[in-house]
Amino acid sequence: MMARNEGPLDGVERGRERGRRGEELAVAWLRERGFEIMERNLRRRQCGEVDLLARRGGVLHVIEVKTGAAPPAELMQRVDERKLRLLLGTLARSGWLEAGPEGAPCLVDLLLVQLGEGGPRIELVEDVCPPELRWRGGPDLLRCHD
Repeated sequence: MMARNEGPLDGVERGRERGRRGEELAVAWLRERGFEIMERNLRRRQCGEVDLLARRGGVLHVIEVKTGAAPPAELMQRVDERKLRLLLGTLARSGWLEAGPEGAPCLVDLLLVQLGEGGPRIELVEDVCPPELRWRGGPDLLRCHD
């Protein structure tokens, strides 16, 4: 039998599979803690993708899932200001922000899924969006590409 060619695409596919596994673990973890999953993999053209959109206690949570073997601090560094803008742009273009700031509060959260020998460790970091990026009812901060 021939050895499988381990090219760059194989690494990409492994990364996608790791991401899918992380999202499945995240959904189960969130549901156990009372979150209602509203959307998964919400995409909008020229913006990006929201991994999970969930609601708990009247608060809408935009959840970016980061999965890997790296320490939590390193996983958190993978979400920068540009990524936060893309998340909010996707949310706005899909109609989830139509209620405006007077509607239900909306938080951008990170859910870190750390994979390791002892099984997955999951941590939710709530409200990671800095005040200057928070939506205030207008499209000015919701450009999908700068």
